[in-house]
Amino acid sequence: MEWPRYTLREMAPASPNRDTFDPDDTVWHLGLDQIESHTGVVLDKQRALVSEAGNSTFHFDQSHVLYSRLRPYLNKVVAPDEPGIATTELIPLQPHPNLVCREFLAYYLRSPAFLAYASQYVTGAKMPRVILDRFWSHEIALPPFSEQRRIVEILDQAHCLRRLCVEADASARRILPALFIKMFGDPATNPKGWDTKPFRELLTEPPRNGLSPSSAGAFHAKVLTLSAITGTKFDETAVKDGQFESLSSGNKGVDCRDFLVCRGNGNLGLMGRARFPHRTLSDTLFPDTIIAARVSPKQVDRYYLEALWQTKWMRLQIEGRSTTTSGIHKINQATLGSLPVRLPPLPLQIRFGSLCRRLRRSTQAHRTDALDRLFGLLSHRAFLGELTN
Repeated sequence: MEWPRYTLREMAPASPNRDTFDPDDTVWHLGLDQIESHTGVVLDKQRALVSEAGNSTFHFDQSHVLYSRLRPYLNKVVAPDEPGIATTELIPLQPHPNLVCREFLAYYLRSPAFLAYASQYVTGAKMPRVILDRFWSHEIALPPFSEQRRIVEILDQAHCLRRLCVEADASARRILPALFIKMFGDPATNPKGWDTKPFRELLTEPPRNGLSPSSAGAFHAKVLTLSAITGTKFDETAVKDGQFESLSSGNKGVDCRDFLVCRGNGNLGLMGRARFPHRTLSDTLFPDTIIAARVSPKQVDRYYLEALWQTKWMRLQIEGRSTTTSGIHKINQATLGSLPVRLPPLPLQIRFGSLCRRLRRSTQAHRTDALDRLFGLLSHRAFLGELTN
C-alpha cells in the first residue's frame, strides 16, 4: 500500500506558541548549543527570566517539533518536554493532529534521507541556512497513525540502547580526570614537581593556521567545523563544504599527528579547546579558526596532553593569555606556544595513555559509532515502509 504524501507546510506549519509568559517568570531558554546533533537530546537546560530573552526569540511548548535551519548538517531537531523560549534559528513546527505524530515527525527530520536533502538546499557560505521554500515543499509519505506509533516505538528502543552507550562513554570520561589527578597530581600545585616547558618546545615544527574560506573562491573542499574539536571527543562528521581561492597554500589537511586547537570563538569556553583527530582525513581541510600543532611523541603522549588540556589549571592559562577583539576571544600561535605544560616522565605518560585506551576499549563492544550507523539504517528503512511490514 502506498502511503499518502504531504508537504511539511501541510502537515506541520510554522506556529509559535501564542501563550505568553509573565516577564518575571523563569523559563527554559533554548539555544542551538543545548541540542545534541543527530539525537535531539537536550544537553543542558538553561533557565532565565522571560525579560532577559532577546528580540530574535519565540515561545514554544510540548506540542512543537523544533528544527534548526542554521547549519542543517549538524542535524539538530528537538521535541521539547516543557514550554520555553527559543532562538529564531529554530523553526517551530506544529504537527497537524489528524496527520502526523509529533515523535514520528521528529525522527523523520533527523533521518539520513532528510539530513541529505536539507544539507543540499542551503544558502550562505559562512552561516549556511536551509532554504525555507525547499524545506516547506518537502513531501513526506505518511503511514496511518497506528503505523507511525509502531515506528516510533521501534526507534525509541534503538535510541534508548544508543543512550546507554553514550552514558557508558560519559562514565569513562568521568573516570579519566580522577585517574589523571591520582597519577600526576593537580597541575595547579604540581605536588610531584614535574618539569614545566612552554608548549612551543614540544613541537616538531612551527604551528600553522588553517585555510581561509572565500565566498568568491572557485575551489571546493570538505572542511572541519569547530564542533569537531570543541566537544567531548573528536567528531570527524563535523564537516561542511567550503569555498577557497586556492587549495595549495601549505599543509592544511587533517592529520592524526596534529593537535588541533580552536583559535577563537564568541564563546570564551570554546576558545582554546583542542583534540587530536582519531585518524588522518586525507580529503578534509582544517579552517583558519583552528591552529594545528605537531607535537613530538618523544616528549609528550597524546592522551596525556588531551587530559592535561581539560584541567581547570590549563583552562586558566589559556583564558589568561587570550585577547578579545569585537567580542571574539582569541589565541594566536605565539600565545599557544607560550602556554606552560607540566611534563611527567614519558614512560608515566605512556602508561596513562595505555590505561585510557583500555578504558575506551572496555566500552568498544557497544560504541555509539556502530550503534549510530545501525540507528541510521533502521531510520532509513522505517520511512521507506520496510520496518513494520
